[in-house]
Amino acid sequence: MVVALQQFCCSHSCHLGVPFCAIGVQQRRTKRSRDILNSSLESYGVNRDDLGRYCLPESGTAGVSEPEAIGRFDLGSVTGTWKKLPDKSDSMDEACDMVELPWVFRKALKFLNTLVLLDDRSTMFKTVLKAGGIMDVVEEYPWTGETVKHSRRDKRKGFHTGKVEIVDGKWPSIMVTWEGPYSGTCRDTFVLEQNGAELRQITEMQVDSKSIRYVTVYQRA
Repeated sequence: MVVALQQFCCSHSCHLGVPFCAIGVQQRRTKRSRDILNSSLESYGVNRDDLGRYCLPESGTAGVSEPEAIGRFDLGSVTGTWKKLPDKSDSMDEACDMVELPWVFRKALKFLNTLVLLDDRSTMFKTVLKAGGIMDVVEEYPWTGETVKHSRRDKRKGFHTGKVEIVDGKWPSIMVTWEGPYSGTCRDTFVLEQNGAELRQITEMQVDSKSIRYVTVYQRA
């Protein structure tokens, strides 16, 4: 389960095209929103040094570069840019309850609707979850089977450890494990359907004694 705060930040940031006389007001609103958001993240347990990864910068405009070009996609490969289909996807509410995810992170979930996958079987499997350009959530796993560390997906302090493997002889599957609070495991398997036009992300998560399975459906962008 991956989450972010992009839309929360975007809803409080300056918009292009505002009158010049409104810039000062927008800047004050942006600073106030940033301070509130930073305070919320710190109380939740996010490292202060990591706040810049989730929040608005002190000044200027925020943005991240697009993922590297992936070239022409292969209909038999999960590589490509995918847009979430909410009507076909399962709710994540129960998964959020299992880790007691705060409301601000739950609010951001609905805007996490773009997934970029890069599956290079000679090197690594990379996922980029996008929601508007302020923050990308990036994970990369070598196809050597090596276990690597990434920040916890629920944005608490600490890390999860994970690796990628092939299931059913074809599909990439990420398996991650993390310690308390709310210690658990999560497997995300990426399966193509509709002759390669749709992607199903099958998530199987266990936290303490509770477990859940849900599916997120995407179409090629």
